[in-house]
Amino acid sequence: MWFAFSGEGEKMTGNQTDKEVSQISRDILAYLARHPSAEDTLEGIVRWWLLEQKIRHQTSVVRAALSGLVERGILIEKRRQGVSFSYGINPERIGEAQELAWKHSIDMEIVNGEAR
Repeated sequence: MWFAFSGEGEKMTGNQTDKEVSQISRDILAYLARHPSAEDTLEGIVRWWLLEQKIRHQTSVVRAALSGLVERGILIEKRRQGVSFSYGINPERIGEAQELAWKHSIDMEIVNGEAR
């Protein structure tokens, strides 16, 4: 499956696309680059290695989302002891937050073909 790194168009390999296989391959290699002596079973790789990669990716995505919501004034960022922050809704912007959340749920229904 290494051809999947070549940037060619997506091909189906069973139920997976080359893009999916390439991403998982990169995730496995990224994990091994950080933990070169690691080895595990298929189940262990899925449960631990790939979960760690997903968490790392999601953390950066969540950080970007929080930053954008704070910049817009919808969330308030509070410094906690040490270096961490906590986030909460800006009470003055609850209505806007509800509208945005509602619009997003409608948009997702349309994208998923569930519009009524």
